[in-house]
Amino acid sequence: GIGFCVLGMGKLGGWELNYSSDIDLVYVYQAPSGMTRARHGQMSISHEEYFALLGQELTLLLSVATAEGAMFRVDLRLRPEGSVGALAYPVEDALHYYRTRGRTWERLAFLKARPLAGNCRVGALLMRRLRPFVLGTPETAKNILASIRDLRAQIRTKITRRGEWDRHVKLGFGGIREIEFIVQGLQLCWGHAYPWIMDRQTLKALGKLVRAGILEKHDARALRESYRYLRNLEHKIQMVHELQTHVLPTLPEELAKCAIRLGSSPGTTRGQIAENFLNEYRRHTMRVHTLYQRIIG
Repeated sequence: GIGFCVLGMGKLGGWELNYSSDIDLVYVYQAPSGMTRARHGQMSISHEEYFALLGQELTLLLSVATAEGAMFRVDLRLRPEGSVGALAYPVEDALHYYRTRGRTWERLAFLKARPLAGNCRVGALLMRRLRPFVLGTPETAKNILASIRDLRAQIRTKITRRGEWDRHVKLGFGGIREIEFIVQGLQLCWGHAYPWIMDRQTLKALGKLVRAGILEKHDARALRESYRYLRNLEHKIQMVHELQTHVLPTLPEELAKCAIRLGSSPGTTRGQIAENFLNEYRRHTMRVHTLYQRIIG
């Protein structure tokens, strides 16, 4: 009756990691109330304390800096209560939190959740019992697009303050996040009626939305093409210094290098290569943003 599970969230859960991604994890466990059994020379502690220590040790193991670098950057902020919450949560406590206080962004996060390690039965139990929260009802579906618009507005304010609205490949104008919001917004709007459209991977979900008659085939084709372009660009930006960045460089020389990594011919001048690259980038972001405005509003 005791088990500990690591849930992979975000791009890890969807098998969509970037070249230089961090990994989003949530630790959950199932255990009766009480204390651990102490053997010779050991001290008995509560199950709650034990699993918190286990999560702490696992995080350290995955992210500790060594002479060869760290294995992963671990992000635990998607757990209940975020950075102020417990490191590991009992299944029942997690269920109570999401049912009574879960927000739209947490429903979006669990669209990609996947039990990855430890006792996956525990993770599968949580996911199964959370399904009504994630899928919602016809009543909750009415408000989902408005909630997504609010989330997008918050992101835009933050990115604009940093002067990156037109250059942030992930969160900026017509970026990857707008495609994800389209897909996930439609999944949450229609998941209660068509549960089979729920897919962790963005490209697969686009196909399922078309088959359900929710998304036009030509719109899905455009989103698929732009998603692949933007994700490829994201990889090429990150592989230069192995940094988790999503922002286009400003110097024409650096833009030209980025374009060449994407496959542009190095035969013309660097200035022309950079200009052609920006035109192609803006073509994709304008198309994505236009579809986002039409579908999400």
